[in-house]
Amino acid sequence: MKGNDNTMMEKSLSQKELLNDPEVIQHEYSQDIDDLTYTTTTSHNDVNKQQQQQQDTDSTSTPSSQNDDNKQQQQQQDTDSTSTPSSQNDNNKQQQQQQQDTDSTSTPSSQNDVNKQQQQQQQEENDLTSNPWQKYPKQQQQQEQQATEQLREEEEGKLEKEEKCEDVLQPVQPAFTIRQIAMIILLCYINLLNYMDRMGVAGVLGDIEECFGITDGQAGLIQTAFVLVYIIMAPIFGYLGDRYSRKMLLLGGITFWCLSTLIGSFMPNYGLFLLFRCLVGVGEASYSTIAPTLISDIFFKDRRSNMLALFYFAIPVGSGLGYIVSSEVSSLFKTSDTDYEAWRWGLRVTPVLGFVAVVLIVFVFYDPPRGESDGGRHLKPTTFTEDLVYLFTNKSYVLCTIAFTCVTFAIGALAFWGPLFSELGVKIQTDPNVKEENVYFIFGIVAMAAGLIGVPLGSYISQKTRVRIPYADPMVCGCGLLLSVFLIMAGLLVTENNAIAAFITVFFGQVALNLNWAVVSDIIMYITVPTRRSTAGAFQILISHAFGDAFSPYIIGVVADAFKPLINPRNLTDTSTTTSNLFTTTSTPLPHLSTLPHLSLTPTPLPHLSSTEKEIYIDEDYIDFKSKQYAMLLCCIINILGTIFFFWNACYIVQDKEKCDRIIAGEEKDVKKKKRERY
Repeated sequence: MKGNDNTMMEKSLSQKELLNDPEVIQHEYSQDIDDLTYTTTTSHNDVNKQQQQQQDTDSTSTPSSQNDDNKQQQQQQDTDSTSTPSSQNDNNKQQQQQQQDTDSTSTPSSQNDVNKQQQQQQQEENDLTSNPWQKYPKQQQQQEQQATEQLREEEEGKLEKEEKCEDVLQPVQPAFTIRQIAMIILLCYINLLNYMDRMGVAGVLGDIEECFGITDGQAGLIQTAFVLVYIIMAPIFGYLGDRYSRKMLLLGGITFWCLSTLIGSFMPNYGLFLLFRCLVGVGEASYSTIAPTLISDIFFKDRRSNMLALFYFAIPVGSGLGYIVSSEVSSLFKTSDTDYEAWRWGLRVTPVLGFVAVVLIVFVFYDPPRGESDGGRHLKPTTFTEDLVYLFTNKSYVLCTIAFTCVTFAIGALAFWGPLFSELGVKIQTDPNVKEENVYFIFGIVAMAAGLIGVPLGSYISQKTRVRIPYADPMVCGCGLLLSVFLIMAGLLVTENNAIAAFITVFFGQVALNLNWAVVSDIIMYITVPTRRSTAGAFQILISHAFGDAFSPYIIGVVADAFKPLINPRNLTDTSTTTSNLFTTTSTPLPHLSTLPHLSLTPTPLPHLSSTEKEIYIDEDYIDFKSKQYAMLLCCIINILGTIFFFWNACYIVQDKEKCDRIIAGEEKDVKKKKRERY
């Protein structure tokens, strides 16, 4: 009896669970009205069958009570056979009441459950028949809401699990290892030597002109030829760096660079010296394109930004050391003022230090897997055409490269013409506060100090602001470039009156310019996938140098030559007149330049000339200074254009970074691969 009751209770509970099961509910909701009515009728038939089975079980569940009742009936009939019909009817009524009482007491719980289910089922059928256009009954609507809430909770739970999994799968940057410290020191050391050698030529440019007997145009061609070869080889090494061993590429490139620089210092004529300076560009291209990608694969997030800042910290410092080391070493080996061969020793310092770097690469350097820090080891190299399509359809990459080209234009022009311009400014002063022979040294110190402050300051500001402003990186670059416009302009205008004030103003202008180095490199690294970072860096070098510092010294020189005929010589008798009318011709024609003594870039004492010749000689310096001053204002205009492109880049930087992160995580494929899968 109790066993049968338990089985019936389990059946009723299973029926309730079925009705409350969200999967069954969703399945029923996906059917049309006819299907829904069909399911309800079938469920009603099932309930009727259950009722019949329940009655059968009820009849079998109480056999003893019914047998007792039958015996009592027979005894009652035997004893009351002679009784009246009214008494028999009373007995029958009593028997029926007893039968009903026994049935009601036998299984009251199961009958009540079945009756409730039957009533609910009939109510559902009535709702459907009364309003056939109503797709779901009220009870099912409630169940639908419960099901949707359950699904929502499940989805939220899945998202939480995915976030936890991402936190677990995301590489956790451990503490610095000895190998990592050695790697970053080695890379910064090589980058320092790279820019020391590049700017070392400018420190001894006057002696090179005297040694080979070349003009200013031929002297400028030394730097232009180097940069042209450098930008041609950069994409080639970028392609190789994404596909082959970066350690072997660096080892071969730096060895070739050291040999080219050292052998070039022994060349007896200008043509061979120019050839080996071109070969130096091959070696430097191998390093400049590959080294930033190594840092990106070793470190990630803020630590990568800090390490890139430290790496690019070597650019202004190396440039300043290049001016100082080459000029000071050559002066140490000079036997007399007319010894124009000592400059060769100034160019032999960096290759000797470079061979030390080659040895360190063999024993210290290691090539990490591409994408190791970002979790993108699954990425495979793609074709060169796909790389180009990816890069030049990346809006942030294009805008950042154009803006950085404007930066390199200004930096290249200031680095090449800045020392000579400062020296001319000291020459035309009546009472200079800086000696001419100290101009190159001070200029190098200013460049180094500006790099020591500007590069890490830009990285620090970008890391702090990007926490709240995700597009902060290009904004930091744009604001720094805009600030440099006013400071450089002020420095150019003050140079003719006060050299110290000019150096201080230019110092802050270079600090503002140096805010861009580490931040721009960080942008390029996190908006491109690991297998294309070398190519991205290579083409940025190609574009920024080809249209930036490769031709900016030449353009400034051409513009300065165009301004020279338009500048009046100053009247030396009137010391209060420090400016001249720009767009007026000279009142008296100047003698031809061939009649004047040759002007050297190195400081030389004023020759023994008459007062008139001295006046003409000094006015030539003044005209040369003013022409370069007006021409170098072009750098400020170019910097304004770069500011606009940086601010424009801020509109796309967030979505391009998110797209790159999805590709690295395997959630999104390249456009080319999608098209291939369609066909």
